Amino acid sequence: MSSSPPNPSVVIVMGVSGCGKSTVASLVAQRLRCPFIEGDRYHSEENIAKMRSGQPLSDNDRADWLTTLASIIHTSSNPPQFLVLSCSALKPEYRNTLSSTTSPGTVGFVLLEPTKRELQWRLGHRQSHFMPSSLLDSQLQTLSYCESELFMHLKPKNADELMAPAEELASMVVNKLLLPH
Repeated sequence: MSSSPPNPSVVIVMGVSGCGKSTVASLVAQRLRCPFIEGDRYHSEENIAKMRSGQPLSDNDRADWLTTLASIIHTSSNPPQFLVLSCSALKPEYRNTLSSTTSPGTVGFVLLEPTKRELQWRLGHRQSHFMPSSLLDSQLQTLSYCESELFMHLKPKNADELMAPAEELASMVVNKLLLPH
């Protein structure tokens, strides 16, 4: 009889701009009473300027940023203590970089995936963020994942529904993290 892997101690709330990853991740961290790292704070000034001007980042643009976050994860994670981070983590290779400094199973990815209509509304009403709504299509095209690589995938049940409130999503993540194996 094989035992199931332990729940991750590092949780990365991921998704495209406007999906709610920073809000949900900060709520998860508050409930777990653990550190929260806002991935956007570690973008270079050049990357921020590029995005602010409406240009999507290339893999090369993201490389140093992802390596920095992986290093932070390595130095900040201390199982069984939790660490929560928000990061777009749009491609498998980005997620591989983020989890490269830890043991297998340490990092769990939680994808937030509202409908495009909801994302457009959220971005249109968001203030004080460098990421313009004009980059949404580029991010949606870049997002790539397999369900098997995700700890959780949170999305509306159908295309006509909105995402659950951030507080409810955070509770779902915390409840799954704290389930015994």
